[in-house]
Amino acid sequence: IQRTHEQSEQAVSLWRGALARRWECEVSGRRLYKRILRKMVDFYGSEHAPEVQLLSRSGAEANSSPSELLADLRRLHAALDVGSAPFYDFRLQAQIEQECAALQQAIAETNTHENERRNAVLDHRMAREAYRRLRSETLRRLQMHYGDQFASTVGDLFSEE
Repeated sequence: IQRTHEQSEQAVSLWRGALARRWECEVSGRRLYKRILRKMVDFYGSEHAPEVQLLSRSGAEANSSPSELLADLRRLHAALDVGSAPFYDFRLQAQIEQECAALQQAIAETNTHENERRNAVLDHRMAREAYRRLRSETLRRLQMHYGDQFASTVGDLFSEE
């Protein structure tokens, strides 16, 4: 039980670390996305310009999942590669690519650690349940063999905690 508890705690800790890294990537990616959309609005003159509307989800980006944000960044990157916006240079292109790669890695890492966490927590619960059942069965058999006096003298050793 102690081993499964430690494995569970370690898995939870790794998962939390992965979530924190993914959150940092999300914040950074969202800021980049908003900054580029603002540049596009400035360049095309309005947030209602077709070029901006094509890439914007009309504010739905704010509540997007990490995977949706990654798709938004990739769509923005592809559109800017095809287009001819003067603010889009190699530095911005590299920044988008870097943000996409970091976010993709963070999403994958979080998913991996989430699965490991679930498995470790489930293993720990199963070990605790097996131990509880074994303890109950042992107490029952000892009571059958030694009688009720046994339960009154050492029964506390078998109590549920």
